[in-house]
Amino acid sequence: MTLGEKIASFRKEKGWSQEELAARLFVTRQAVSKWERDLSVPELDTLKRLASEMDISLVSLLSSNEDHLEEERPLGFTDFRLTAVYLGMAAIVLAVGSGLALLPEAREELPLLAMAFVVLGLLLLEIVYLLLRTALPIKKVRLLYNGNGLRVFTWRGEKEIPFTSIRKVAAKTHGNWRLGKLVIETEGQTFVVESIRNVNDVKTIIDEVLYQNKN
Repeated sequence: MTLGEKIASFRKEKGWSQEELAARLFVTRQAVSKWERDLSVPELDTLKRLASEMDISLVSLLSSNEDHLEEERPLGFTDFRLTAVYLGMAAIVLAVGSGLALLPEAREELPLLAMAFVVLGLLLLEIVYLLLRTALPIKKVRLLYNGNGLRVFTWRGEKEIPFTSIRKVAAKTHGNWRLGKLVIETEGQTFVVESIRNVNDVKTIIDEVLYQNKN
């Protein structure tokens, strides 16, 4: 049974219309219709509310029968807020550099001006590096999973990670934001998936899936 079929079956068991289920989940009827036809997938916050309504775990909701083990389902959605922050920082550094270059007083102190440009240049390179890590790849979903493992998209490329090879999963958030990066350690390699929305919830789901696969 696919996720869409589960949602439709649950809704009909409750005797709810698509509008009634949509109201409970704070979405539109059109969204529910697309889920039930497997044309789209609810985002993580909505999946949590849906699992709560159905009184099952997120893993049970997202899991499917053996016939659908190869079907990939999105899990980690991208949040570009950090990318916007780094873009703003890069703009500030460029503005400061331009301002220094236009100051008549600075031109008279060439050694100091050169040193300032070296520092600003190094800072700009670091910001560009962080910008690339958080912006690439430009995808709505950066982590998918099926019955066998994960498929992750990082700025270095795409990688299939079997559940059997995963040794540890860690979530690192940025301040009070719920976005962050997911660090997946395997037997011989570490993968860092940046800019994941609700990263702690994503880690919880992966931990539950790993536990089920080990038991």
